[in-house]
Amino acid sequence: MTRTSIVAAMEKAFSEVQAYHGSIEIQSTNEEGETTIQAKMEVWADQKGRYYVKGNEGFNSGVITVNNGDKKWQLNPESQQIHILPTFPDTYPFTFELGNEINDITAALSTEIIGEDMIAGRSATILEVSPKGGEPYKVWIDMKRICR
Repeated sequence: MTRTSIVAAMEKAFSEVQAYHGSIEIQSTNEEGETTIQAKMEVWADQKGRYYVKGNEGFNSGVITVNNGDKKWQLNPESQQIHILPTFPDTYPFTFELGNEINDITAALSTEIIGEDMIAGRSATILEVSPKGGEPYKVWIDMKRICR
């Protein structure tokens, strides 16, 4: 499958999604090839821009950020504080939102299939994305889910 057909399949699959739930793992790799996990988050989001994000590991561990479309707040259980945040513009969006990610991949300078991997017991195709004005990054795509 080509890069163009993968991106088109992602766009089509996402157009049929009303809401989604998943996990995000943010890693960094240094020049020596050592990888460090920066954060793990659990995300619930919908097509209307509403979301619930819980930091499970790394920066913002334990912090919950919620945007219900009308109000936005962040709960830090450790400090027992709640911060009310502006809803618009969203000055604290979560790191990986599927619709924006697909748009960024579509507009990227290049996208290359670099391999296969197993994630949560499922086969995934790894794309390396070289965005405009940014560092290349990888996205794991569950081909069986987007190519139905």
